[in-house]
Amino acid sequence: MFANKNLLALSVVALLTACGGGGSSAPATPAVTSFPVQKALATAYTNGVQNTLSVTGTVSNGTTSNALTGSLTFTLGKSSATTFNGVAALQDTATINGNLVANGVSLPFNSSSTVYMNANYGPIGQSVVGQYCVTTTDGVYPANATVGQTGNVYTFSCYTDSTKKVANGGVAVSYVTVAGSAANTLDVKLITSVYDIANKVTGSGATTYTITADGTPSLTRFEIITTANNVTLNILAQ
Repeated sequence: MFANKNLLALSVVALLTACGGGGSSAPATPAVTSFPVQKALATAYTNGVQNTLSVTGTVSNGTTSNALTGSLTFTLGKSSATTFNGVAALQDTATINGNLVANGVSLPFNSSSTVYMNANYGPIGQSVVGQYCVTTTDGVYPANATVGQTGNVYTFSCYTDSTKKVANGGVAVSYVTVAGSAANTLDVKLITSVYDIANKVTGSGATTYTITADGTPSLTRFEIITTANNVTLNILAQ
């Protein structure tokens, strides 16, 4: 999964959503040609997933930039029944918690977002403090995917609250698939772009789920790029 300035989509929401690291050879194309993406993501929402990842990146303020290190724990809880935007729905909350270190200073990082889904785990909305987002058409993940596949998953229109009287930008999520680093696995990268009311990109992120041939998911990587108060965070956790 997997949309605010500290947590970009990850719903796998999309939970929030990653390319292979540089300097190494590309993973071999898996012998298995098709992987059950919908089944894997439904399993993630139903049972929850968690992983603690090491962080590299930068924190920048104007012309000053410092290296960023640390560790962050990504947790996707177990889905539960609720109502959203007047209809029956499932809800799931994703959190990112940990500590980052820049220039010798420890920076606590805590963020959360709730995604709402239909009975087939297709995203229909999400909420964070000060933002209430809805889809015009329910999101759909590919039932099955192969290496090199791309597509759009959903687009949210966002408002300041559930009355939907004041527009507050939008969120778009797409996906790309690459061969996983382990044999016969597929990496599904969910890519999130966050827009302001003028349709200007204000942040982006990506969450990668590695899927086995039987549809078992694991969260293996996420990225966040966001700017607030003239400070830009560029985080890679893997």
